[in-house]
Amino acid sequence: MEMKAVIYRHNAALADLVKKANPDFVHEFPADMSVENIERALPTVSRRLIELARASGVSFDEWSVHVDGTVMAAGIYDKIWGPCSLFIIRQDNRGAYDWYAARVAEAAKKEERPKGPLVIIVRDRIADHNSETHTASCNDDDGLGLMEAEYITVHKWVERLRKHDVSVQVIAARWLQQTLKNDDSMVRNVVVICDHHNGRDLQELIERRGVWFNAYTPCRDDDFLAS
Repeated sequence: MEMKAVIYRHNAALADLVKKANPDFVHEFPADMSVENIERALPTVSRRLIELARASGVSFDEWSVHVDGTVMAAGIYDKIWGPCSLFIIRQDNRGAYDWYAARVAEAAKKEERPKGPLVIIVRDRIADHNSETHTASCNDDDGLGLMEAEYITVHKWVERLRKHDVSVQVIAARWLQQTLKNDDSMVRNVVVICDHHNGRDLQELIERRGVWFNAYTPCRDDDFLAS
C-alpha cells in the first residue's frame, strides 16, 4: 500500500493539483516564505510526517515524498527521514540535475585546496542509471549506445558544474584506483562524482578526506501532480 506526501510552497496551479490528488500528507508553505525559513521549518514538518507514518501502520519504505523545487532547494534531501522515496514534482521542476550539480559544487567549495575547489568526474559507467541519458544494456549489444550516453552525461555534468565556478577534471576509473593505491595528494579534499559501481574505491577516498557523490541524482522526476 503506497502512501503519498506532498510538501511545497504555495502557488495556485500546484495547490489545485494537490487538492485533486488528495495525498495522505500535505504541508503547504506560504507563497512568500523564504527558502531559509522553509529550511528552518523542515524538521518540524518531518516530525509530523514521521508521526503520521507510524500511526498509519504502513512501512516508511512504502511512503513517497513529493516536493517542489523550492523545498528541494531548502535542503530536504539532507533531512529526509528513513527509507521513503523522494520525488521532485515535475510541475515545478527546474531540473533535478541542476539542483544536484549546485549541491556538488557547494560541497567542493567547502574543501580547502590551494588551487581552489575541484570536482573529479569518473566517466566509467556514469550513464548506467542517469535518467537523462540512460540506455538499457539489454538493447545495446555492441555497447555503442552506452558509450554515447556516457559522453553526453559527462558533458552535461561538466557544463553544469562550471556554472558554479569550480574546476572540473574527467578521469577513468582505473586512474582513480591507481591514484588511491599510490596515496596521491590529488584525491585529498576533492569531490568525486562516479557511479556506484566504483564503490570499492569510495572508502579509501573518504579516508583521504575526499567526498563522493553518486552520478545519479537521488531525486527523480515524477508524473504524480504533473500539470
